[in-house]
Amino acid sequence: ERFSELVGLLYEGPLEASPWSGFLSRLKTVMDAVATTLVLRPRETDRVGLILTQGGSSEGISRYRDGLFMADPFVALPPGEVVALHEIVPLEEFEHTELYKLCMAPGGLWDSLGADVSIEGGPEARLRIARSRGARTFGKAEKRLCAALLPHLERAIRIHVRLHRDRKSTRLNSSHSSVSRMPS
Repeated sequence: ERFSELVGLLYEGPLEASPWSGFLSRLKTVMDAVATTLVLRPRETDRVGLILTQGGSSEGISRYRDGLFMADPFVALPPGEVVALHEIVPLEEFEHTELYKLCMAPGGLWDSLGADVSIEGGPEARLRIARSRGARTFGKAEKRLCAALLPHLERAIRIHVRLHRDRKSTRLNSSHSSVSRMPS
């Protein structure tokens, strides 16, 4: 039931005024998280791209966007693999990093799940889910749910990219038509 609801919200995401806000909000509740984030990043760039988030702190998000994303421990995750932060680095060690102190601590973020999706001809997609300090760490059940959602996330992003390209093409074609109909 939860899975079906989340899948429906994933496919509804490209049509929302704030893309995937419904999905991220519901995923936050289902995962007992304090923040959920989807990053759509252009390939082969050092820019952060579009950050869509539910929860966290605006201060932390701004700092992440302004360059701390380069210190993200979820770097170059194998596409489709779900990884918990505590599997990469001990959380007690991570709390001494600049990323934790400036981005995560202000929003009450602690343990996180990360998964990357590769979209052929599209952006890199990064899904992040964070729990607060004192909450239990992410386990196998949460990783399985996240992994089951990833193929749907990939398709929904491909739909989003296609809709965006089609809208641009339609606008370009309609402006070209207007120009060609202008009197000489």
